Amino acid sequence: QEQARRERERAEWERMRAEQERARAEQEQRRAEQERARAEQEQRRAEQERERAERERERAERLAARLRELGEDPESLQ
Repeated sequence: QEQARRERERAEWERMRAEQERARAEQEQRRAEQERARAEQEQRRAEQERERAERERERAERLAARLRELGEDPESLQ
């Protein structure tokens, strides 16, 4: 009877340990998913910034071309 009790306690301890490991693994998976989502968000933000800078550069080029059409040197206006 004593041995049966010890075996039950050991089985319970092993079950609890396995549950803790599972919980840790789930937590790590959530952390990794959050990190992946953060990296994707940062990548989108960087792409948006690159696109904004490209639009600004194109706008500046159009304005400089228009000034040259009007006989002005865009460099002299800085």
